[in-house]
Amino acid sequence: MDGKHMKLKGNTEATMSNCASLLKRSHAAKAGSERATTKVRLKAKPAREEITAKSLQAELDTLLAAAEIEVEQVKSAQAGVLKAQTAAEAEAKATPEGGGGALDKELIRLATELERSSEEASKSVAGCMARMDGATNMMRIRGPTEELKASAGVLQNRARTVKSSLEEMLQKARAAKATAAQRVEREVRKAEALKEAARQEAIFRQYDKDSDGLLDESEIRAYIAGEYTFQLAEEKLAQILSASPDGVSHADFAKLRSQINDAWNEVLNKQRKEKNDKQMAMIKRNSAEILSALSGVESEVAKAEAQVRILGPMVTRGVTMLDMLGERTEAAESAVDAARDFLAAAKEQALALGVDSNFETEAKQMAAVEARNLQMKVTALENRVNTAAHVSKAARSKIQLQERKAALLREAPELRADWI
Repeated sequence: MDGKHMKLKGNTEATMSNCASLLKRSHAAKAGSERATTKVRLKAKPAREEITAKSLQAELDTLLAAAEIEVEQVKSAQAGVLKAQTAAEAEAKATPEGGGGALDKELIRLATELERSSEEASKSVAGCMARMDGATNMMRIRGPTEELKASAGVLQNRARTVKSSLEEMLQKARAAKATAAQRVEREVRKAEALKEAARQEAIFRQYDKDSDGLLDESEIRAYIAGEYTFQLAEEKLAQILSASPDGVSHADFAKLRSQINDAWNEVLNKQRKEKNDKQMAMIKRNSAEILSALSGVESEVAKAEAQVRILGPMVTRGVTMLDMLGERTEAAESAVDAARDFLAAAKEQALALGVDSNFETEAKQMAAVEARNLQMKVTALENRVNTAAHVSKAARSKIQLQERKAALLREAPELRADWI
């Protein structure tokens, strides 16, 4: 028996040794496979990056070529703008206040067309720059090799060049356009001033009935009646004539108009003040009426609070005072509803106090302050009514609960004793 046991033991040890050897060789083979896979992956990564970079560079090259063509078209339009600018500036320098005529208008037209035609070029250039924006994008475009990095740098320089070229052309065109527009606007103002001067001269001659080159008292009165909508006070007219006893000449006509306008503004300001005073008096009167109404509303709120005040103890006693609780709850609910109705009417009046768009500035400010103060009082009363309504609602819920319990007890008499 001992020999057999020794033999079995030896066989077992040999088997275990073989298994360990096989397991060791298996782990070694797996590790070798993983190392080989990693080497393949590391070798494949640069190849993939190179393919990606070549693809991105080819795509960017195509986009840049299209953008460069569009920028060249803008440059062709710029030649016309520069030519028009030279002609307009030469005309402007010919006289101290020259320019502002057809040449400047043509320059503005050409510059505007250049801006419009450059929109597509701007979008194309922006698209190229967006593809190179950020370190990650540029890393993918550069790729792993020195050759790819060099070609990526060339593409980047092309993009920067086309972008700066377009921006420079647009900046120059806009500057030339702005200068020309200023000259045109100046000439427009001059033309309008001359037109107005001619109109005023015609008006002067219209009222200079005796054609002596002076407007006397009667002619000034006729002028005011025909050109304005008010009657000049006698003291104002006397003040005007005191400086020109023989009448107002055409040279002083502008001063006469200014004096009449000042007098007219005084009339308007007086009318505005009177209107403002009336509006403020009305606001005060309306505010006082609303305050009086709110006093009545507060009385209704107090009644509702008095009704709900006695509900608290009754709610806690529940079943023993259910009938009386129902009566008191109905009375409280009626009081709350009445208070809410009165409050809604007062609130509407308070909100309407400051909404008149015809109010003068001071009256409008006063109305806003009064409306805000009234709204604060309304809000306080609303909070009190809501509190009272919450109590009456709790009482009503208690009644409904007791009624449901009573109904259940009627349906199941055997539960009555347990409930009591």
